Amino acid sequence: MGRASSRARRSARRSRRWLGAALLLVACTDEGVRASDEVGETGDAPLHPLPGGEACALNWYAIDGEAIDSPGDQAGGFEAMGEPFAFDEALSVEGAAAGAPAVEARGAGLPAALADMGFEAFAARYAEPRGERWIFAGDLSFSDARLRELHRQLQAEARRQQGRAGEGQTTRATTHAPDGVDAVWSGHRKLALTWCLGPVMPSVADFPEQHDANVARLSALMEEASRAWERAGDLNFIHLRELDSPDAQAPQTCKPGEQGVFFRVRTGSECTGPCGGLTLEDLLPQYEFEASPFATKRELIIGLQQLSASEIRTRETLHHELGHVIGRVHEHLRWDQEDEAEACRAGGLDPWRELTPPDANSIMGYDYCAGMAANQPRLSAYDRLGAYYAYSWARRRPWPGEAAANLAYGGSARRGIAWQRPRSASLEVWTVAGGPGEAITFDREERCVDGSAPPCSADFDPRGRLRPTAARLEGSAKDVDLLIHGPGPGLVDLLALDQGQGQGFAATSLALDDYLLPVVGRFRQGASEQVLLHRPGPQGDALMVVEDGEASFLGMDFAGYGYPLVGHYRGPSAPGEDIVWWRPHDNSFFVWSWLASGEFEAFKVGPSDAGLLGISAGQEHVPVLGDFDGDLRTDIFWYGPGEVKDVMWWSLGNMNSVIFEAASTQLQGEFRPFAADFDGNGVTDILWFSSHDEAANTNSRIWFFSEERTFLARPFSTHRDYSPYVDDFDDDGCADILWFRPDALDGLSPLWRCLPGEKDFTCDEPVAHPAEAYPVGWGGAY
Repeated sequence: MGRASSRARRSARRSRRWLGAALLLVACTDEGVRASDEVGETGDAPLHPLPGGEACALNWYAIDGEAIDSPGDQAGGFEAMGEPFAFDEALSVEGAAAGAPAVEARGAGLPAALADMGFEAFAARYAEPRGERWIFAGDLSFSDARLRELHRQLQAEARRQQGRAGEGQTTRATTHAPDGVDAVWSGHRKLALTWCLGPVMPSVADFPEQHDANVARLSALMEEASRAWERAGDLNFIHLRELDSPDAQAPQTCKPGEQGVFFRVRTGSECTGPCGGLTLEDLLPQYEFEASPFATKRELIIGLQQLSASEIRTRETLHHELGHVIGRVHEHLRWDQEDEAEACRAGGLDPWRELTPPDANSIMGYDYCAGMAANQPRLSAYDRLGAYYAYSWARRRPWPGEAAANLAYGGSARRGIAWQRPRSASLEVWTVAGGPGEAITFDREERCVDGSAPPCSADFDPRGRLRPTAARLEGSAKDVDLLIHGPGPGLVDLLALDQGQGQGFAATSLALDDYLLPVVGRFRQGASEQVLLHRPGPQGDALMVVEDGEASFLGMDFAGYGYPLVGHYRGPSAPGEDIVWWRPHDNSFFVWSWLASGEFEAFKVGPSDAGLLGISAGQEHVPVLGDFDGDLRTDIFWYGPGEVKDVMWWSLGNMNSVIFEAASTQLQGEFRPFAADFDGNGVTDILWFSSHDEAANTNSRIWFFSEERTFLARPFSTHRDYSPYVDDFDDDGCADILWFRPDALDGLSPLWRCLPGEKDFTCDEPVAHPAEAYPVGWGGAY
């Protein structure tokens, strides 16, 4: 490992520019714009937040509410942090022919006595009666029928472990037994986790001030916990504030299953005394597609005593309970709890598999159980990484010069969106009907990923767990192909190659049968992309290469746990994209640099200390990838939510080395970032999205970057919560935004069409998206 020699380089210390704005970003800081901020002179900036255009008043603000006064455009830049850092000492590694990855069973064994234990003995040993329900594992609330079902499943699994006959096991959690399926929400549901507040005690009639304080605290902390898990995985918890009904004496508008509400958050007599929180069983992802008489009771219940007494403990509880909501089990199960409290032991019956190594700092552990550290108020590094493994679906990155991912289907080279319907083989494929500068509309057709002709099979994926990955596997920029992966054994794995000209997909079965993290990249010269099938942990990986319609696999190995960040770090002349493997748990990273041999060979460099480039250990960072200075190299912006320092790694790489130069700035607030070129200047920009109606009252903004390594921050307000889908739909070199609203009762999502060169948008007609569908390729920063 060595540092680069002195070289001519552009300094990150550049003169701050007004760029038509009257307000200057002070001390390299883009502070969160709030409703209380004073409004200064705006210079040439718009008098109102984005977007502009005649149709916007009809199609945007009339839908989303009034614009929030905010300062005009603000210019910003970066402060250099030291000399560049080069990766130029490496061990050469190369791919070797290998079969498809095989399953390696991992999981926690069950007590042998369970095989013959009756229900009464099981309930007395592992559950606590609470009214008409049972409390299991300390904070999971089960009906009698559900607990009996769990008993049957666990008994069957215990018998299976002993080689005895028994029915198969149904998965219970994101970490589960070897023959199960990950308990994660489907693609549709993970973006539509809608919630609202039910009754909050004490009564507003009896104690109005305490009632109002508890409502405000519960709402704000629930939104905070939601944002933390959203940043960790591609999830969206949507607070339907207009349906909140915290007054128990008033009519209840917050009802699960009605008006788009998925679950309710409330206080209640079910959780008293030392109880901090309870998650009812129908709010667990393993029951997503099971008919249940208790679906109207999808609830998260918070203990009144804790809510009234401690903001810190309530914050911990909400982060913990939302972990259960997305399928996580208790982390203390990783240690022997035989001599510990009953709540520590009971959850040991949950079938689980390992996502990450044992984590004493996890929010998912009880701090009074063996192995756990006390007072962990935030998600740990492994909590965030585990959510990434479970919920961040693979997507392709723009190549140098592309404004966005540019997903096109059907051989027409027209951009569009493929909507996956969970459980079905059906895709609703959209392709843009017009051209550059025209209003964006879409042609729509149904295609079947299994290669059949429509109508497609409705029970192709009965568990709703298959994940589509879009990539240019056969090298055509005119269309993308799909890898359909079922994480775990027993699920479908398909290679669906787009035949073009309306001929649909040619599907080939793949024998993957494992828990894989697909990573898309172009790892050698040419137009084709490949998919690295990464298995977190000590197992080997495999590189899937498609040639002449057939997939082959080459052995690769990243033996560890980390984020694979694919980019053109050495520029377009390098033989392929490289991978920066970031390991936040020890603040280190590795680099894979691919060679020009024509084969899949790479230099493997690392580990290196991320602290040498300004990343502080123990703090949360979200990597945002893009070419932020227009030099056709991928840079990494390390976003630190809240008060954490933000760091830019400018790429200075060449054919021989990946080189980064660090610079700092500060963005105050919590956002979801989306990277694309939003003004058509050939430089990647960042959309920082936040719903203003949340308690934090933060405006969204777009940072428009320039080749001079400065940016123009332009604020705008959105009141509702969205899952923005970004692509250059009309092929004008400027990324457009579909403001996807999966919770919209009218099924409509607003659409912004980028105006090249203007740093602005116009609002085309809202589009009707398919119900209960997931837009393939959706995602944010990395």
